[in-house]
Amino acid sequence: MTCAFTGPRQLPFPQRLGNPDFDDLCLLLQKEITLLIEQGVTDFYCGMAPGCDQLCAEILLGLKREFPGIRLHAAVPFPGQAIRWAPAQRARYSGLLHRCDTVTCLYESYREDCYLARNRWMVDRASQLLAICDPARIPWRSGTGATVRYAQAQGNPIVFVPYSP
Repeated sequence: MTCAFTGPRQLPFPQRLGNPDFDDLCLLLQKEITLLIEQGVTDFYCGMAPGCDQLCAEILLGLKREFPGIRLHAAVPFPGQAIRWAPAQRARYSGLLHRCDTVTCLYESYREDCYLARNRWMVDRASQLLAICDPARIPWRSGTGATVRYAQAQGNPIVFVPYSP
């Protein structure tokens, strides 16, 4: 079984341990990802964007000690995805990419639709979606909203982690 991650790039609080909002989100994500693994999910697809994508990747990589059979597959829209990010964000991204089981780069350079195509590519390979958003208020004009709607149209089950920025 397979699962793709989607969620917002921006979190309304600092991403550091000791911040109660961040700690709560981490615990919730770890619980949901662990439950998916226990239900038989072995392969996870991640778009590697800052925010929820990278947080899910870090949690999954941390769970590999307990569940060595799980795999993380990075879906990179184009090689320069992180070129304009702050140095710390680029370093985090690079470190995560090196720990992924596979890295697939969809396009040789930026295209207007590359992020949407990357999200659809992940959903097409996943038997379900883990969406970090409030299911009652799915953001319409966002990558997360578009990914959730695409997964729904494909008939993929969605596990919602209720979160609203």
